[in-house]
Amino acid sequence: MAKKIFLTGAGGLLGTQLLYTLENTECSVTALTSKPDVLAEKFGVRYFYLNTADFMKNDYDFSKIDVLIHCAFPRNNDGASMAKGLDFQRVLFQTATENRVGALINISSQSVYDPKRTEPADEQTPAVLETKYAAAKYMSEQLAEVICSTNNVKYTNLRIASLIGTDFSPRIVNRFVKSALEQGIININAGKQKFGFLDVRDAAEALKAIVFSNPDDWKRVYNVGADKEWGILQLAETVCEIVENLTGRKPELNISESEEIFSSALNSTSFSNQFGWNPKISIYQFINELANKIISGM
Repeated sequence: MAKKIFLTGAGGLLGTQLLYTLENTECSVTALTSKPDVLAEKFGVRYFYLNTADFMKNDYDFSKIDVLIHCAFPRNNDGASMAKGLDFQRVLFQTATENRVGALINISSQSVYDPKRTEPADEQTPAVLETKYAAAKYMSEQLAEVICSTNNVKYTNLRIASLIGTDFSPRIVNRFVKSALEQGIININAGKQKFGFLDVRDAAEALKAIVFSNPDDWKRVYNVGADKEWGILQLAETVCEIVENLTGRKPELNISESEEIFSSALNSTSFSNQFGWNPKISIYQFINELANKIISGM
């Protein structure tokens, strides 16, 4: 069944991957982005590209949109950026719901949970807002709930695990692979840190699954992540093993002891059971792909 989708943050990591994922479907997508020319070069006439600045100046008819997916949000962790992102979201949600958008999916984050938790969080785990980004993401969920409930529009908030992509350098796994290949060493502070990663391609497939579901059945919030936790030492050792297999050179591990204890993983059982989705791309596959990409550019 064809869907008409309005996608914000279409030029970001998740937004761009979702456009790739929807290419072979009958969905029509209006891609909202600050850089429409970049997306037009990637996808051609497959989608309609709308400049964010132009959108803010004009009314948009959301009555023909089946699903609004809100991916756009500042990555800069400063108060001014967070306020600007929330202001934009408020205007967007009010405009869309007052003009009878079919349904709304708000992309939230695992960051709303306690960053010092020791077990994967499920949807009943209390929010603990330790950063500006976490507070802003949690407020984005409240905006979705209040505005959509007031205007009787179905909605959900997806708390996404830490996304990884070969072009997304901030993640620790990307840094480990880059260091292992370029410096031949990985420096780690090894405590009891456990990470929960989700390949951006799997995240896009999760969005595709919920887009084609019945919004009447949506819950207020879902976790979306992989079910495996990765200890920091286990992750570093895996990177070393894969790099050695690819290059014949085994990177050195420089280990310092750390008292740090946390888990950034999510329990996504609720989403998986309802929408028949499970992540398919393993950390092994991702590390291999990333290492090969770096090697080819060296």
